[in-house]
Amino acid sequence: MLCPYCRECPMAGRPKKKIDTETYVGQFATKLTSLRIKAELTVDGLAEKSGISRAALYTWESGDFTPNVEQIEMLADALGIEPHLLLPRRKKPAEKKTVPRKKK
Repeated sequence: MLCPYCRECPMAGRPKKKIDTETYVGQFATKLTSLRIKAELTVDGLAEKSGISRAALYTWESGDFTPNVEQIEMLADALGIEPHLLLPRRKKPAEKKTVPRKKK
């Protein structure tokens, strides 16, 4: 089976799953994948350039896990970007709308 992201790397029997882009992990996965593709790197290429295993990159891009701070710095160096660009932006909480109570 080919990698669902770059279509080049074999993934041993892993089914393609839909990533929930509303979650922090999902946003990170989407951002990492798009930055890797923008840098014209395959998962293998990013693994070699960053010193991070392909398996770890697959789990991060599939939205299963997120890397620690040190790994984010290694990814950023390999992609030629600042580490904060890999981090998803947190959404501001919606303001609660208050509905006036009816007087009896």
